[in-house]
Amino acid sequence: MNLKDRVELAGRNMLGMLDAENDFMPTGGYEIAHDMGRWWDAILRVEESVGFVIPAELEAASLRNLQSLTDNPDRLLHNRPEVAYMAPKAKLNTHNSGETLLAMGGLVR
Repeated sequence: MNLKDRVELAGRNMLGMLDAENDFMPTGGYEIAHDMGRWWDAILRVEESVGFVIPAELEAASLRNLQSLTDNPDRLLHNRPEVAYMAPKAKLNTHNSGETLLAMGGLVR
C-alpha cells in the first residue's frame, strides 16, 4: 500500500469539500464553523506529512473564512447568524473550542 498516494488523495478530497458558491466554506458536514476547524487541522497535517500544496486561492479563502468565523468576542469558531446558510446552526457550540485550538495550533506550527 502506498500511503503517500492515499494521503494526497485525502488532501484532494478535502479541497473538494470547499464550496465555491458559499465563499469556499466547507460543506456537507456537521456544522460549518466546526468543520472549518477540522478542515484546517487535517489539511495542515496532510501538507506537513507528504508535502501537499494547498492551492493559493483556496488557502487564502480558508484563512478569510477562519477569520470570519472567529470574529466574535470569544474568538472561537462560530457560525455567523447573519449568513443565511449558517443561521440555522448559529448557536454557541462549546465543542468548537477544541476545533478552534486545533486550527490555530496547526497554523502556528
